[in-house]
Amino acid sequence: MKRVRLFVRSPKKFICLLLISVIIRKVSGDSSKNNSFKPTKSIEARAPGLFSKGKTPVGVAIKLDISSEEAETFFVRYWRLKQQYEFDLQV
Repeated sequence: MKRVRLFVRSPKKFICLLLISVIIRKVSGDSSKNNSFKPTKSIEARAPGLFSKGKTPVGVAIKLDISSEEAETFFVRYWRLKQQYEFDLQV
């Protein structure tokens, strides 16, 4: 889709452009308002946030669609950031 920059000086034109953008989003199936302006975070950046919310490595692996080895690596890095060097592993 080609972007066009328009300079709008009257409120009526602004409302018209706003309605056009709403129609374009509905037709294209884009549900977010500023999808093109949001930077996407990498998997490495999203994993610690999920761990801090209480997700397990298995849950993070499923949510981010990564392997269990990658999830474990991110989990160990998360613990190092939290300065928790001792692991309480129950077998």
